[in-house]
Amino acid sequence: MKKQNFYQPKFIPTWLLIGFMKLGTKLPFSAQVFLGTGIGRLLYPLLSRFRKIAFINIAHCFPDKSSIEVESLVRQNFEAIGISLFETAMPPMVTAGALASIAGLKAGLSSTMTAYGILLAFVSLPFIYGLL
Repeated sequence: MKKQNFYQPKFIPTWLLIGFMKLGTKLPFSAQVFLGTGIGRLLYPLLSRFRKIAFINIAHCFPDKSSIEVESLVRQNFEAIGISLFETAMPPMVTAGALASIAGLKAGLSSTMTAYGILLAFVSLPFIYGLL
């Protein structure tokens, strides 16, 4: 197997995206959602091919929805994709804690759930590694 050199100019867009995602994780979660929604709205008119594919897929999934309702779902899907750019770079337990806080759980309960999740992840990771 040939070893790939990731410091070539063709990987510059990838490095820029990774850097953007990492910088985005330093922002508060509400700012990440706001920026991600904006990115999704920006991508919506630019990615016409994917927009058409999403429209066809959602129209097939929801045959009872009108064209306007399907279009609204496609827009929401693009906004969710923009938000997921930031969520992908976040550790899973941080995302879970942020969502628990947004859902209205008390801060103590939210942080306890996150702490137990991190502890469980560290305990179960060696077992998962052993299975692979």
